[in-house]
Amino acid sequence: APSVISESDASELNVREDENLFELHVLAAELARDFFPGTAPRTFVTVDFYQHESQATAMVDGHAALYDLLAQFIVSADDLFLHYLRTHSLSLELHQARATEETLVARATVPLASLLSPAFHARDAAGIVGGGSGGRLKFSLPLVSADGLGHTVGTLK
Repeated sequence: APSVISESDASELNVREDENLFELHVLAAELARDFFPGTAPRTFVTVDFYQHESQATAMVDGHAALYDLLAQFIVSADDLFLHYLRTHSLSLELHQARATEETLVARATVPLASLLSPAFHARDAAGIVGGGSGGRLKFSLPLVSADGLGHTVGTLK
């Protein structure tokens, strides 16, 4: 299925009448200075969604990392996709780049079942905006260390 990655809201995909558009906007991260001591870390975020290719932000320097990635995915709301939403979570992974190496540092997870909730179409500033045939979930997600110790290394927005 087609997908597009861009650095602005102006991306356009040809979405047929029997398809839907799933958008993911990774705006920024606040990274804990005690987890990333010394010089400003160089980081990027990756995301895997359904039957699409992995998407990645550009590499960004600093503890207040501005990624501003808009990833758009065309999906068909068939039984397979609905099962995927009910049973999977969206995992956003924070990587740190050092010279020619990269390391998975942390992960933020969003349960996709919340997209199927009737509340998705009825809530407002508590985190969900929109209604009718679509809506918008806004999250501030803790980035939990990938070393198995469960440290919070920052927040992803």
